[in-house]
Amino acid sequence: MLVSEKMPFLYGYSGGAPPSSLEEFTIRPDRNAHYFTANPWPKQPPFDEIGYYEQRLSEEESAVLRRHLQTALAKRNTFSLSSHSADAGFEYCQAWLEGEALEAQWHPFMIPTEIQPVVEVVRGLIAQLRSHPAGSLRASLELIAPSKNLRLELQNRGSRAFTFFDFQNHAQGAEAEIRLRVTRRDEAPDVNSSLPIKLAGQSPIALPQAWTIPSTSEGRITLNPNEHIFLELSREAWAKPYAALDRPLAIDCLLRVCFSHRSLRDELYIQQGWLMPQRLIVAE
Repeated sequence: MLVSEKMPFLYGYSGGAPPSSLEEFTIRPDRNAHYFTANPWPKQPPFDEIGYYEQRLSEEESAVLRRHLQTALAKRNTFSLSSHSADAGFEYCQAWLEGEALEAQWHPFMIPTEIQPVVEVVRGLIAQLRSHPAGSLRASLELIAPSKNLRLELQNRGSRAFTFFDFQNHAQGAEAEIRLRVTRRDEAPDVNSSLPIKLAGQSPIALPQAWTIPSTSEGRITLNPNEHIFLELSREAWAKPYAALDRPLAIDCLLRVCFSHRSLRDELYIQQGWLMPQRLIVAE
């Protein structure tokens, strides 16, 4: 159990086939809520941003969640928890209420009836927190006129710096990676289905030859609050392999970044993060 009087509530979702999902939502006694995600897919769109988020909950929001937790606690012996597989990942919550502990873990698509109201409230709070980034990384794609170069923008919307390993080779295998998929628009898979998994299985684009890489410091890129950088790929590099495809084209991108992260057990390690920018449509 990770919860206690100092951290009375924890909700998480993790695992699954690569790229693995990872979400953690915690609440402190002062009602300060914290959300961390290294890959919110498939539960919490949009999928173009990862990072850390913080907001103090109102008394009403805290009271609503507490009521649902008390109901679940009273029925904790009736839970019908299903087993989970490595491919599907698992979902869980822990709560500490007046000295009593609630702990549950389940298959992410088979939520126990007793826990469902808790999950619904938490998901609403997470969506709200994502408007309050503390340190985040958002990715977006665009075509630059008139060159038709493909440009990837990375932005930190948070109030604190976000640092990740750069695109050079790192001994830990922690270098940033970019994967592209270009298809005819009418053949493009649903971005809310299996696309991240299919993209993760592709080879990353060769770097740094193809991309214009920003300057780095000691093998890492730091984005300060509201700062952004651009990585540009020439038209020849991205379009030539798909010249025979009929337009319009759909360009999908999956970006992997690695960064230092401290776990809820206060262990420092290198975490993989996965971002999928909004799909880009190329008409000509």
